[in-house]
Amino acid sequence: MEARWRNYLAAGAVLVPPPAQFGSIGERIIEFLGPVRERIVSREALAGAWPPGGPWSQHSTKAR
Repeated sequence: MEARWRNYLAAGAVLVPPPAQFGSIGERIIEFLGPVRERIVSREALAGAWPPGGPWSQHSTKAR
């Protein structure tokens, strides 16, 4: 898989520079989807936002 990833990077067909190591993509996916999955399993609302580049930030659900 690493060889395929290196070939993909060498092709230069990406708009945003991706991570050099394929494994770090999985880590980012887990970082992004982990809280979503946890909220689905616990049946709680996800009160947060993922700004460009991450990570999750918590939003208050209280009225201001």
